[in-house]
Amino acid sequence: MATKKRNGAKAKVAEAAAEYRTHALGEVFWLAFQQLSEDDQRAFMTKLLEDPEWYEDIYDAIMSIKARKEPARPYREVAAELRRDGLL
Repeated sequence: MATKKRNGAKAKVAEAAAEYRTHALGEVFWLAFQQLSEDDQRAFMTKLLEDPEWYEDIYDAIMSIKARKEPARPYREVAAELRRDGLL
């Protein structure tokens, strides 16, 4: 977040309103979604999943959440394994 000064005035935060507005809009949409009937929620989600770009984003998010449960491995160990298998 950048700040700007004009003629010795106090610095003002640039773009703070845009960041807050984006977050606020997300909250509004989430609250509206929660108020939909179960059938309307299902229809909305079906529409999202029918769009290839949204489907990919949602799929990636799910895979990322699932991967959090997997044990972490050091980079050097993974890199050595990939080199051994000829993939790196």
